[in-house]
Amino acid sequence: MPHQQTRQALILLNGYPSTGKTTSAQRLFFQFTPRWRVSLLTTLSVRLSLGEMKDLRDESRRAIVYDHLATLTEEKIRRGDELIILDGNFASRERRQAIYELGSRYEL
Repeated sequence: MPHQQTRQALILLNGYPSTGKTTSAQRLFFQFTPRWRVSLLTTLSVRLSLGEMKDLRDESRRAIVYDHLATLTEEKIRRGDELIILDGNFASRERRQAIYELGSRYEL
């Protein structure tokens, strides 16, 4: 029997604050976790892990957070996670573009 390759998907939840992104991300995570290897990456969790909770409006600190989120996303893709959910506002096209390029590079 031929080896079946695992399919992967990347979901990017973006938009204005207080629009339900985090609630939707958590629901997706809990719905699919029992069957698949799922990762939920949030800008909040990245900020906390990097100690970047001060001055949330500082663009250079925001860039660090989104760059790190992209790095973590690529790690999860390479690890073989079947579903990677990203939760953040991704307000600028540039921030989303890094994720779009990852999806394209890995054909997700």
